[in-house]
Amino acid sequence: MKINFYFRFPLVLFLSMVIGMSGAFAQNYAQVGYGTTSSPAWTGALMNTYWHDNICQIDFPACDLLAEGLLPGDTINSTGWFLMSSQGPMNGANLSVTEAGVTTAVWNDGGTGWTPSFGWNDLSFSSPLVWGGGDLMVEFCFDNTTYSNSNTYQYTATLTSTVNYAYADGQAGCSMTPLSGPESANRPNTRFGYSSVVLLPLQVVRMQLHLTTIWQRLLTTAHVLTLVLALT
Repeated sequence: MKINFYFRFPLVLFLSMVIGMSGAFAQNYAQVGYGTTSSPAWTGALMNTYWHDNICQIDFPACDLLAEGLLPGDTINSTGWFLMSSQGPMNGANLSVTEAGVTTAVWNDGGTGWTPSFGWNDLSFSSPLVWGGGDLMVEFCFDNTTYSNSNTYQYTATLTSTVNYAYADGQAGCSMTPLSGPESANRPNTRFGYSSVVLLPLQVVRMQLHLTTIWQRLLTTAHVLTLVLALT
């Protein structure tokens, strides 16, 4: 029984190291905002279907993203909001992200309209973005020809204005221009899905070589212990 243990221990240790390394590539979420207050039913900034058209621009300073675990170089692959309703569809819905003055269209409804559901609604990016470490502005808009009850969402109050928006009837939602300057400090709770590669390619190679060396040494140690046991 002791001899079997000495053979098994190096394998268990080696597999534990490999599993630990794989965690560096896991899917993660950086959630900005944990408030539980719901937006008003008719004048909310985001996904306001009480009006035909709505555009909402939400600011995320880099310090807010860093505080929630996002790091420069991480790949953002989704953005989501916590909805307290399910009103839709929102036709011509589009999502874009702006960093350092560069705007990237990352999601759209595919021409079929989109209706949210109660809880987290994560919109997966068609083109994942590598975060450069700067402030982000996320824009969501849609263009309907009818109205319904409005969607509501959970938000968190920020110290400065972080939400810029506009809603109206008979307009082109995604072409609307919000008022100059942010209008609200009630920022919708938002989470960013991202994958984080902690190890650079060269570091991965070095780690593999290091683990191979450890494995060889452990096997050697196991053989020596087995021989000692056999002799005693």
